[in-house]
Amino acid sequence: MRHTIEITEEAYQALLALAREQGNTPDAVVEAWATQHALAQTSKARDPRVDPHYYTTDEWFRHLGMTDEQIRRAEYDAEAADDADA
Repeated sequence: MRHTIEITEEAYQALLALAREQGNTPDAVVEAWATQHALAQTSKARDPRVDPHYYTTDEWFRHLGMTDEQIRRAEYDAEAADDADA
């Protein structure tokens, strides 16, 4: 299911600029933000300033600023490279 939200033109332009910087779409930026916010609300949430350990490669990549789409692309490329080596 998809939903629509209304934001000001200025906010949309800022969102668009951020998405371009990340090589992503505005939808993906908002979805990533919402997902991160939801995770932060759970009891499993960690503050990297207090507990700077990363338990998965994906967490480490997110810490470095990669988007979920970039992580999925990297995983796909790594799998393709493994298949080529076989």
